[in-house]
Amino acid sequence: MPQSEKIPKPMTEKFAAITALIDAFCARHLNEEYRQMIHHVVGALARKRLSPLSRGKENIWAAAAVHAVGRVNFLDDSAQTPHCKPKVIYIFFWHWRKHRPEQVKGNPRPAQNGTDVTPMDLAQPARR
Repeated sequence: MPQSEKIPKPMTEKFAAITALIDAFCARHLNEEYRQMIHHVVGALARKRLSPLSRGKENIWAAAAVHAVGRVNFLDDSAQTPHCKPKVIYIFFWHWRKHRPEQVKGNPRPAQNGTDVTPMDLAQPARR
């Protein structure tokens, strides 16, 4: 992991828990490129001073990161491959913990605003 990608020690456990959920989701519904981009978003949030990840449940942050990256990349457009509707994201992460989908749905904004989440160029591999 490059120096800029290192996760602070207090956040390593939380980062690992969130990315484990993301890995499971990406293995089932997305691809490696999305997985890397979502990991990058979660890593950026973990490296922030007073990380927002320190508050909240892992499944909600995982859903928020997937939703934030998916939203700017039009993941819900069925003409693209891969594609995934937001409801699939909410249901998947909802089953990890018994939360109402509305609780998951309301949290993508901090994940998106806390990083420079921009649409990925599908012609170029994801590099950060």
